[in-house]
Amino acid sequence: MNSIKVNGLTALAIIIFVSAGPLMHAFSSLPRATPDEVRNYVSHLQYVPDDEELPYEALEMELDPKKPPYISNEKAAEDVERLFYLLSHGYAGYGYFINVGDFDEAKADILAELRYQPVWNQKELSSLIHKHLSFVRDCHLTIGEHRYSSHEDFWYDASIDLWEEDGGYRFTWDGTEYTVVSVNGVSPEGFLFPSLNANGDPVFRMGVLAYASPQPLELRAQSGQEIRQWKIKLSRSLPRYSERYEEKKVGGVPVVCIRSFGDHPREYIDQFIQTASRYRGEPCLIVDIRGNGGGNEEWPKQWIIRFTGQRPYRSMIFTELISETTMMGRSNMHAIALDKYPELEGQGYRAKVDEFRGYAKSIEEKNITPYWWPYEVPEPQEIPNNTTLIVLIDANVGSAAEGFISYLYQVENVVLVGENTWGALTYGQISNHRLPNSKLLVGLPISLNIFVDLEYREERGLTPDLWVPAEEALNYAVAAVRKGTITTSQALPEETLQEEFIPEKPSRRTLTTIEQNLVPVSVITGIIVTYMNRNKKLVFFIWGTYWILIGVYLGPIKPPIGYMFFILGLAYLAIGLYKWRKTKKALEINSQSRA
Repeated sequence: MNSIKVNGLTALAIIIFVSAGPLMHAFSSLPRATPDEVRNYVSHLQYVPDDEELPYEALEMELDPKKPPYISNEKAAEDVERLFYLLSHGYAGYGYFINVGDFDEAKADILAELRYQPVWNQKELSSLIHKHLSFVRDCHLTIGEHRYSSHEDFWYDASIDLWEEDGGYRFTWDGTEYTVVSVNGVSPEGFLFPSLNANGDPVFRMGVLAYASPQPLELRAQSGQEIRQWKIKLSRSLPRYSERYEEKKVGGVPVVCIRSFGDHPREYIDQFIQTASRYRGEPCLIVDIRGNGGGNEEWPKQWIIRFTGQRPYRSMIFTELISETTMMGRSNMHAIALDKYPELEGQGYRAKVDEFRGYAKSIEEKNITPYWWPYEVPEPQEIPNNTTLIVLIDANVGSAAEGFISYLYQVENVVLVGENTWGALTYGQISNHRLPNSKLLVGLPISLNIFVDLEYREERGLTPDLWVPAEEALNYAVAAVRKGTITTSQALPEETLQEEFIPEKPSRRTLTTIEQNLVPVSVITGIIVTYMNRNKKLVFFIWGTYWILIGVYLGPIKPPIGYMFFILGLAYLAIGLYKWRKTKKALEINSQSRA
């Protein structure tokens, strides 16, 4: 059965966001846990092992080692021992997940299963570890090929626009107006999300948050004495974004797109930060961070400082594990990045490698005892801002990009449009290690970030004010601004409203070099092989199946090409079937003639 969480918002949300006046986000009004509740909760998570750590030289990793094709089960067992040492001594989530699952039992099960096979490759070992550590759900944690998280996606219906009137929810179907009676046999509020339509009108959308495709919603509605029922199938958007940074105008509204807050390449970050000064004080600005997986939280913080003139403060309780293992992991992380991008030398990465290594050495020499960084419970603050700032978000917004949103909770006149973010929130500050024999790379978060209400938001993320399918968020937001559904504290210039609004087509991911070459190579190879084996029906079945699979793969990325391959595959299967039936018929005639 799919895990589903519903929204529970009411029409009040729409009233808030379409009314005039400054908007203020919910951070200041979050329920705040008492000091004792915070102390008990945080201390419960702060696990510190009481045994000795490995020497810091043993924790220094090879940057680009030669990966063995196979290792023996004895060597794999050594890697498993090292992994569980790293988890207990260098992973910030250990204290939480030790109460969710059993690390000792998982380790014993992995070691037992290793004995069934004499040799293991990286993929097999990574999968085996993931199988037994499935109780760990952390959007930042990676071990080999596996990331240890999923996401509660926004599944919605786009066919029915609902509005609230006279205490009920109404919609029009085939020219007839209906009032909702129930959704899934209960009151509809839990399935209604405040949203926008293509015209920029405030509406509600039916939907749920779920890890996997949910069952259709059962909608009952009434018109006069007639009661009808519908099965409402839900879908989700799967947008792709290619440009790293872009500045443009859509329908006269300025838009700044930034898809990463990573330190490299630096020129995109510099361009993004400069826009803060340029658009400060303007009536409206859309910042599009859909697809932004994070990076360095300092960059969005600098943008807010320039945009508002005030420094935002951390809006979550922060604490970090300081140990020999975590400090060497941080040193390794900076070393890997520096090896990949030597230009990061100018951003202090070399100094960071040495600094964290120095901390690890001090801990080994007993100058520092492993500890958790002391935390403070942040006080709410309000940062004045007279520019209506619309931020577009989706399920691919994570980590430092979610940090950007948490800082914006302190800023007036901010509206979030799109879908709930990734939920890479609770654990942060990545450290890197490498298992000694298989060379599997391990990415471990070493810090905790806890909301003042102590709610756990991992894998669910931060929610928008207006739930709009991510691939249409920009178009719908522009339409809402131009229509006045999203009001601005300053009047929009007349030339903005007079500028032609041409909605953008949803972004699609560009094909990689391999994918681009796949098309001509497949076609040419298929034609040659098919021609040479035109009398062999099996060839048509093989190539038909092959091209159908390519079509299914390319369909969401490049629909025209994907559809072409799918249709071509069906044609080849039809030819193969025709040849098979023709051969079968010929054999039957031949058999009859012999008789």
